[in-house]
Amino acid sequence: VKLVDMPGVATKGDQKIINEAATRLQKRFPDMFKQSQQCRSPHLNIDNLRDALFGAEIIKKHGLKTPKQLVDWMMAQNDTLAHHFQNEDNHKKVNKSALNKAI
Repeated sequence: VKLVDMPGVATKGDQKIINEAATRLQKRFPDMFKQSQQCRSPHLNIDNLRDALFGAEIIKKHGLKTPKQLVDWMMAQNDTLAHHFQNEDNHKKVNKSALNKAI
């Protein structure tokens, strides 16, 4: 059981925002999500994503109030990372196979 799912840990509002946002991403990018909780980058497991978002307190830190705002925030973070790793100097810092999958 993930921390986000433990009774009394996350508020119902935060759970709803996180769950809906994660589900929207999964529907939008189904090939990026895997069933295994031990999947490797660039793939995601929806439960691990939900738990990471909760554990990092993304909703609180960024004042997000809706699933759409959380999805928009995640997409912006993804764009930032994409630009960072498209820089030739940063290609040397990551595994070539993982980079090709991510791009």
